[in-house]
Amino acid sequence: MNNEVELINLYKKLESLPKIKKCLYPDKEHCKGKIKRAHTIQNNKILISVSDNGNLIALNGKTTLGFQDYEKQGRGVASTFWGFCDYHDTVVFEPIENYDYDKSLKQTFLYTYRTFSWHYYLKEMQLNKNNYLQEKIPVNMESNEYFLGTSLGISDNKKLKEKFDKAILSNNYDIIKYYVWEIPFKIEFCCCGMVQLFKDLRGNDINNYEGLANINKPMKNLFINIFPEKNKSYCIFSWMVDDFEYENFTLQFSKLTFKNKINYMNNMLPKETDKIFINPKLWNKWGNGIQQSFIEWANVSMLLNAMQAESHKRIKWKYSFVPWNLFDCSEKLKK
Repeated sequence: MNNEVELINLYKKLESLPKIKKCLYPDKEHCKGKIKRAHTIQNNKILISVSDNGNLIALNGKTTLGFQDYEKQGRGVASTFWGFCDYHDTVVFEPIENYDYDKSLKQTFLYTYRTFSWHYYLKEMQLNKNNYLQEKIPVNMESNEYFLGTSLGISDNKKLKEKFDKAILSNNYDIIKYYVWEIPFKIEFCCCGMVQLFKDLRGNDINNYEGLANINKPMKNLFINIFPEKNKSYCIFSWMVDDFEYENFTLQFSKLTFKNKINYMNNMLPKETDKIFINPKLWNKWGNGIQQSFIEWANVSMLLNAMQAESHKRIKWKYSFVPWNLFDCSEKLKK
């Protein structure tokens, strides 16, 4: 029992460590104002559209002893991180804050850049936690798989940040490619994420890391942004131009029927992303059983991902319904 209490207390201390506060924009000379709670997902444009009386159900990476859970959050704090000064948060993202999404390269780049910045910030916070853990629980970080994974992730992100920094300073946005799925109705959730798919829909490898020889290969990242806008919604997949495997993935996805697109996303999103915000009306409509299934899938799927990464088989995506439907539209919720 004492060990369990000590473990719980240790996790509580990790969550209470001071937040890193710094502007991630590369041009530091023009920073103005305080470091602010920057929204990964627009507050006054997207979160307000998904919220109910200003509240959201958040599946956003908060954990209890390593297990992901959900909580009710106000949209003022939902999706925030201390990653930009007031000036750069306002000026840099103005084209997507104040204008409708037009599927342009520039706007898509900004959605991608902000999602990456949030993940970069999370890795730096995780490094702080790792350093604290190492002080409390002496461990060789070079041989421990958990610490090694974080270290490699930070190294990958630093290289990726150099590319984003150069692109945004030079207004050269063609370092990314993207695919947009336009949904002809307003959805009642939004999400963003930087994920690493191991296989495409036909079972071809995207990220294949078998053995130590591949341990220093950078992961191939897929950036996801899904949000409603007026009477329609958008699902944006974007990736770095070098990660051409995602072109095959999005081509396969584009050929799915509308029904199968929704089914794939219902399966994939809780499994791969950790920043999903759901309208409480939709969440309540599911009921406790479906809610728990959704949370369990988000957690158990981490094990499934590990198994898939180690598998030598070519596993295709299989059509299977799940009890929840993130794409249940607002018109149905009014009934």
